[in-house]
Amino acid sequence: MLLSQAGLMGVFVATDALLFYFFWELALIPVYFLCSRWGGERRIQATFKFFVYTFAGSLLMLVGIIYTYLHTAATPVSDHSFAMQAFHGVLLNPVQQNWMFWLFFIAFAIKMPVFPFHTWQPDTYEQSPAAVTMVLSGVMVKMGLFGVIRWLLPMFPQAVMKFDNVVIGLSVVGIIYASLIAIKQDDLKRFAAYSSIAHIGLMCAAIFTTKTIALEGVMVQLFNHGINIIGLWIVIELIEKQLGVRKISQLGGVAHRAPVLTIMLVVIAFANIALPLTNAFIGEFMMFAGLFQFNIWYAAFAGFSIILAAVYTLNMVQKVFYGENNDLTASMTDISLNEKFILSVVLVLIFFVGVYPQPFFEITKDSIYFLLTRFR
Repeated sequence: MLLSQAGLMGVFVATDALLFYFFWELALIPVYFLCSRWGGERRIQATFKFFVYTFAGSLLMLVGIIYTYLHTAATPVSDHSFAMQAFHGVLLNPVQQNWMFWLFFIAFAIKMPVFPFHTWQPDTYEQSPAAVTMVLSGVMVKMGLFGVIRWLLPMFPQAVMKFDNVVIGLSVVGIIYASLIAIKQDDLKRFAAYSSIAHIGLMCAAIFTTKTIALEGVMVQLFNHGINIIGLWIVIELIEKQLGVRKISQLGGVAHRAPVLTIMLVVIAFANIALPLTNAFIGEFMMFAGLFQFNIWYAAFAGFSIILAAVYTLNMVQKVFYGENNDLTASMTDISLNEKFILSVVLVLIFFVGVYPQPFFEITKDSIYFLLTRFR
């Protein structure tokens, strides 16, 4: 995991396109081995699918990086190099920008993932060990969103404005599709995977509106989604560790045996559906506001996911934690002190950001201003 951590840190701090690509690949290597060695029964198939998707996307991005590098030019502020300043100042005609846009975007879309590049995620999440899944969903999927913000938008603003409706349309379709699939899931891991796809889709759509309020919402939501989804994964792992199952249909009445775990899960569930005073509310409100400014119909269709999120989340809570005990859940015990502490940290962050998100806006406002100057 240290190798993966080094790769992730490199991706988020790299100011050189070649280094960015190197760390992009480095972050994925441990996932391949950890999942294929300690994953579930279908770990080999899931890992192979994950590898094919990510490797194909990475090759497309590498082609884009090399082509863009060949068209960088020496200026008073940058050299002919792979440096971020050179890439942001690259001069490409509209046709070239269009091709480069798709080479980079497909790589980032696979990593997020957004519809229709999402099919690797549910299988990988289901078969990966809990720790790997937390890294994948809490941090690694943010690599795609970060890549769009840091590299794609500043490099190809004309192509972004040309294809914004296409990307937002795909994202909105993915939000509704993933939400509907989540309602029917019986496996807690696949439930969390489709829930994550829906939330990431909303962030992707908000980015391509290029509206200030939407990008501010995305910035805070990148942090919030990581907190909420990791909290959900911790609860799923605690249930599976005790009972040996994660099928929703096999559970029920957990609240009778583990009231503290239930209370904490309910708070995380409320954050997952963006209830006011929880961290996700402010981010989703701002993203929907930006989407509304861009196109009212996109906002209306995407807004339908608010209802669907409440349906699939509360349905899961009711079936797993409430109702009567069965023979399996009767043996459930409440969580230990250290597990209570870990989940308490998650809950504190949920309420802190929900009540006082201003520090996040202060941190990101200059970056958003610089980014949006490319579209004015």
